[in-house]
Amino acid sequence: MLDLKTQMIALDTLLPSKKVPDGAMTSRKLHQIKASIREVGLIEPLSISRPDAFKDEFLLLDGHMRVLALRELGEAEAPCLIAADDETYTYMAAKVMLRRQAT
Repeated sequence: MLDLKTQMIALDTLLPSKKVPDGAMTSRKLHQIKASIREVGLIEPLSISRPDAFKDEFLLLDGHMRVLALRELGEAEAPCLIAADDETYTYMAAKVMLRRQAT
């Protein structure tokens, strides 16, 4: 069973787990995400893990475009789901399954 905790995390402590595609800063998708955040707030928390308990850094698992949007909107922190290291793979697999069921 996953034990995920949601808490507010500073955006400057997040380390990307993948490269954001070229052109993302001017993409329609980013503009749509920013408009959505402005209108209704952040619906889905960012997904992160903490690779080193002794450092104030988090690995961003899911939500790279949301982080870009939040930064452009001047936000300093965001709600995050924190998965333990041993839960990270299971959590990401569960997110993929949920997304497939939603389509």
